Amino acid sequence: MFFTVAICTWKRSGLLQRTLGRLADVDTAGLDWELLIVDNADDQATLGVVDAAAHRLPIRCLVEPRAGLSHARNAAAHAARGAWIAWTDDDVLVDRGWLRGHHGAITRWADDVFFGGPIRPAFETAPPAWLTANWARLADAYAARDLGARPLAFDRRHVPYGANLVVRADIQRRYPFDAALGQRGEDGVRGEETTMVRQMLADGHGGHWVPDARVDHIIPAERLTLGYLQRYYVGFGMAERVRRGMDHLPGCPPWHWRRALDLERAYRAARASAPPETWVPLFVDACVAKGRCLRRGDGD
Repeated sequence: MFFTVAICTWKRSGLLQRTLGRLADVDTAGLDWELLIVDNADDQATLGVVDAAAHRLPIRCLVEPRAGLSHARNAAAHAARGAWIAWTDDDVLVDRGWLRGHHGAITRWADDVFFGGPIRPAFETAPPAWLTANWARLADAYAARDLGARPLAFDRRHVPYGANLVVRADIQRRYPFDAALGQRGEDGVRGEETTMVRQMLADGHGGHWVPDARVDHIIPAERLTLGYLQRYYVGFGMAERVRRGMDHLPGCPPWHWRRALDLERAYRAARASAPPETWVPLFVDACVAKGRCLRRGDGD
């Protein structure tokens, strides 16, 4: 088998149903593939969606009882039957040529072990003006990825994101996702896939950007809020703390808290009188600084 398309899901059966509907139309002529769903919640609605899609897709499902996206992804990696694992998410609509584009890249760059492609935002409602004005700064919070119209070799600065990532399966199993990272439920701690890819690069493995293997990432209205961004960027700061090996410490240096409080005050002052281009970056910096002071489980 060539591809295992792997999707990890947590209580989002409605979105998953749309994702599977699009996968049923993907061009897979001549490709031997399977679709593996990992349910991280043992959710009956999710299992119902999977059962309903069984007549259209080469689908199977397993339940990962340990909470956390990294646990679910590692379970998928071990259960995959394909030579390559094509990762995407339960809120993603893939283009018809998605797998065909990655297949062509695998053939072209035979020594590479991972590939990634564009992730376009698909807003369900019009984004607010403050978000549009700061899109370049906030795009990562919506998993948007665009590295241009030409292929390029990845480096530590330019890496793929997990909603559109293909990894050779035997290599993937040698580089498990860090269980200290990755979302658990609704929290904002991410970064498990970029951490893994950067480790592959550090060990001498290569990968390429595949501009014609495109997907759309559904962004519902509830994510177009400062509350969502606060969870994301506090989680970003918490993930930095994990990567620096600080998460075992009971607290953080007092100057970290002072910086977080100073940035919070600066954001609130700027929001009262300054344009979004001024206060949104301060808001982001304040959230990240706060996250660096928190251990996972302390709350945000």
